[in-house]
Amino acid sequence: MNRPSLKREVVGFLVIGVIATIIHAGVGMAVNGWLKVPALTANVIGYTSAFTFSYFGNSKATFGRSARDWSQFARFMTVSLAMFGLNESIVYVFTVLAHWPYRFALIPALTVVPVVSFVVSKLWAFQRPFSEADPA
Repeated sequence: MNRPSLKREVVGFLVIGVIATIIHAGVGMAVNGWLKVPALTANVIGYTSAFTFSYFGNSKATFGRSARDWSQFARFMTVSLAMFGLNESIVYVFTVLAHWPYRFALIPALTVVPVVSFVVSKLWAFQRPFSEADPA
C-alpha cells in the first residue's frame, strides 16, 4: 500500500476527526433525547460510535494502513483514551482552576488535543513496521 503524503494525512485526520465529532455528538444526543438514556451513558455510547468510525477511517483514509491489525487497534485505543483524558484535564484546568466559561475552555482543548493526537497516531498508533519503511 502506498504511503500517503504528510499533507494528505493531516487533511484526512481533520476530516475524519470532524465527522467523528459529529457522530459522537449526534449519537449521544439521540440516545439521550429519544431513548432517555442518562447523559453519561449516552456520552459513552456516542464516544464508542465515533471511536469505531475514527479507527477505520484513520486506518484506511488517513494513514493508508490495514484496519485488521489488533496491535494497531490497541495502540489507537490507548491514544484515543489518553486524548480523552487530556481533553478533560484541559477543560478542568480552565473551567475549575482558571474559572473560564466552558465555551472558552474548549478553545485550548480543541486546539491542543487534535495536534497531539495526530502526532502520536502517526508516530506510534499507525506506525509502519520496519519491513514497510521507505527505502533510504
